[in-house]
Amino acid sequence: MSGYAWGMISALGYGTGDFVARFTGRALGANTAVFGVFASGSLLLSIGFLFFPAELHFSWRDAWLLPLAGIANMLMLVLLFTALARGPISIAAPIVASHPALILVILLLLGVMPNAQELVGLVIVVSGVALLSRQTAHFTTADELTPAYIRRTIYIALAANVAYALQVIAAQQIAIEHGSLQAAWATRVFGLAAILIVFAGKRQRVVIPLRWWPIVIAHGCLDAIGVFALALGSLGSGRIATAVISSAFPVVTVLLAKFFIDEPVSARQWLSIAVIVAGVALISGSGA
Repeated sequence: MSGYAWGMISALGYGTGDFVARFTGRALGANTAVFGVFASGSLLLSIGFLFFPAELHFSWRDAWLLPLAGIANMLMLVLLFTALARGPISIAAPIVASHPALILVILLLLGVMPNAQELVGLVIVVSGVALLSRQTAHFTTADELTPAYIRRTIYIALAANVAYALQVIAAQQIAIEHGSLQAAWATRVFGLAAILIVFAGKRQRVVIPLRWWPIVIAHGCLDAIGVFALALGSLGSGRIATAVISSAFPVVTVLLAKFFIDEPVSARQWLSIAVIVAGVALISGSGA
């Protein structure tokens, strides 16, 4: 299958999963929704190894990155689901999706110098996020969508952005030592362990009503499809196309929110989203 096809599948998986998170996060709470995603996603990725066999190997070198990536993934999803449940989706999803720009900043601090294309992409993404963050005027006060409410959603989405960047950096190093598919699987398994520790620390049980299980499982499968397609597409010659097309997943989320729950999206928001996706595409295309 071509890199374009893998990228499209990844974008559809991630984007649709983020839209579903709007409902699971509100109905079950972010922690419970994350547990469902990790549990079903870990199972699906484990089954995936049967159909896409990869050499399994373990190295103690940088092994501490396995739980770090899982914890960062857990924090990212809790924050992301919280932001999406609050809304507006058209504000939260693109901000979280701009995490490649923060990855560049972190790598720069670690002494890795980005190239000219990556620097241009970084400036474009930051500009798009800044423009998007100012788009609150067309929202009404209905459903508590006041400017202060939206600003809080922005802060939560930015925190998810930070966790996402840390997860990716850790997972990239894991992929070098253990393989990309193993990194995707391990991130979710350790993330599952991390969210269970959160529940244990709060002395709470995971309670998911029976009627919500099909949606929770579907959500976890969509997330696993997104990461699995990205990993498989990144193994072949079409890895650049896979990375670039996958980076457009917030467009899928916003379109679903627009057409299924009639969330208002202004022309300036569409412009902001387009700017962010263009910047992320530049960064992804350069590093793939």
